[in-house]
Amino acid sequence: MTTIRRAAPHILVALSLAIGAAGWMTARMLRQGELELRTAQALAATGELEQATIHARKAASYFVPNAPHVPAAYAQLISIAQLAEGRGDTQTALFAWNAVRTAAYSSRWISVPHQQEVAIADASIARLTSRQPVPYGANQDPDARQKKMLDLLSRQNYPRMPWVFALLGGFVAVSVGLLHIGWHGLNHPKANTLPRLRVGIALTAFGLVAWALALWNA
Repeated sequence: MTTIRRAAPHILVALSLAIGAAGWMTARMLRQGELELRTAQALAATGELEQATIHARKAASYFVPNAPHVPAAYAQLISIAQLAEGRGDTQTALFAWNAVRTAAYSSRWISVPHQQEVAIADASIARLTSRQPVPYGANQDPDARQKKMLDLLSRQNYPRMPWVFALLGGFVAVSVGLLHIGWHGLNHPKANTLPRLRVGIALTAFGLVAWALALWNA
């Protein structure tokens, strides 16, 4: 019990710092998302659609669950794409539709957010791409090209679950390893604690490697 009492203040400080850091990061993402969205709206109003697309994509990428700037940013991207299509500017329209996909997939974890918007973007990209000129000898059927492109876009629309579990396992291993190191380091500050820390160090190293590999491959 005495050991727990000695460690409790350190644990509370660590938890407070972690919560404070998470709160600061969330507030920063909310602020940056709102700033990027306002910039995108201002640029779109002046007709600078490509720059508006870039800033709207950044706003959507500052993903915070239930934050109002996120759906507004996707709506802005779709509006830009549809406006460009109406003007016959296929290049800008494709740029905006692809920005919808980029924003969603950059925010993915266990699932891809805003899948309805991604589905609309996929269908629009396939439709516009099928109308582009093709090299001599290639399939000239626009319907066949559209179907093929849509299949390619839809093939990998979610993270691969084994890597998601590896990501979670890596996070748990790092957390347990750091707790193990902190516990034994605080309780034996003057003793040679390296043998006691080996398990924690091994868990932390394993977790970091698993987390990095999963993040790269998911």
